[in-house]
Amino acid sequence: MSEENAGDESSVSREHLIAIEPDGMVTIAGGKLTTYRRMGAEVVDTVIDAMQNGGHPVPELRMAETDLNPLPGAVGWPEGGTCETVTDLILAAGSPHVNRDVATLLANTYGMRAIDVLDLIADDPTLATPLVAGRSEIEAQVVWAAREELAGTVSDVMIRRTQLFFRDRDQGLEAVERVTELLGDELGWSPDTRTHHAESYRIEVERSRRWRTE
Repeated sequence: MSEENAGDESSVSREHLIAIEPDGMVTIAGGKLTTYRRMGAEVVDTVIDAMQNGGHPVPELRMAETDLNPLPGAVGWPEGGTCETVTDLILAAGSPHVNRDVATLLANTYGMRAIDVLDLIADDPTLATPLVAGRSEIEAQVVWAAREELAGTVSDVMIRRTQLFFRDRDQGLEAVERVTELLGDELGWSPDTRTHHAESYRIEVERSRRWRTE
């Protein structure tokens, strides 16, 4: 990045690059989430062209259907509905342990799969407990992250799944022990592994705060 652009993240290029290595491996770098479908299509076209130019047989391909297949959280989404609509559906499910704030967070985070998160609470009502007092993130999200989102560390849950790292004033430190317990039970961690993952997250938080003193 040039010095003149060092303070302007919006000036950083989000374009992607597709390269063909000498051994035929196709690599894509760069890009952004909002163009992932176009990027995928371009990679497929590049692979086909490379195979044809190299004299290799090209397998018969069917047309892509990604524009027809809803993402998991959109399956069953009410026609013309909004996140507020889904929030109302969650509340209508009748869980006595979930208030509107929690329902709104679940709807915004999981879409229609929020109903599946509610099933966890139906089996174990304690999972409706907030991870941080006064906030809407709940313990069921940790179990869901382990079972359905391949979360493998406390940092995974705190930074990428619940985003307490960014959203909570104390970056979720209050919840570390409970998140470690829930995740450790789901993943079969030993006591030493639990200690390691909890401490790794605390170090991550400490590292993010160094700008205050350095």
